Amino acid sequence: VRNNIEAVGGTIDVVTKVGSGTTFSAILPLAKALVSSSLTKALVIEIENEQFAIPETAISEIIQYDEKAIANIVQVDGERVYKLRDQLVALLDLRGALGMEPDFANDKQSCLVILQYRKHQFGAIVDQVHGIQEIIVRETPKLLSNCGVFSGHTVLGTGRVSLILDIHGLVN
Repeated sequence: VRNNIEAVGGTIDVVTKVGSGTTFSAILPLAKALVSSSLTKALVIEIENEQFAIPETAISEIIQYDEKAIANIVQVDGERVYKLRDQLVALLDLRGALGMEPDFANDKQSCLVILQYRKHQFGAIVDQVHGIQEIIVRETPKLLSNCGVFSGHTVLGTGRVSLILDIHGLVN
């Protein structure tokens, strides 16, 4: 079961406590939903005037990207990481993953979104955060079906089409 769930980008955790029982927790990515569309909550972000949705379940926290945050970014083994309290969080090149020019020094970037994948966290710098919205998840357009960083699309309340980021695909 674990192999099948992980093969589609999901996670499963098993916790056993003597005398209490066993808890099984399974999380499947939005793209593998059994229905053609489903309702969920997502954080709507903006990068280079393009809006994307990140499933709310993948969001750990949002940090203002200001001088204090920039001071907490260091290089470790040639990779940029963010010092978040007592741990180091790898910074994902979200712009590069989306085919945009990486631009860590851009003044218009305003937020560092800390994402949770399995038991690990990583950060992504975005231009704007538009907040949490309920969205209807639809299949990934056929033109983008071979691109592993999207798990579907939605139409926002403004009428704009937004691609839903696949955290599993971004990490891989």
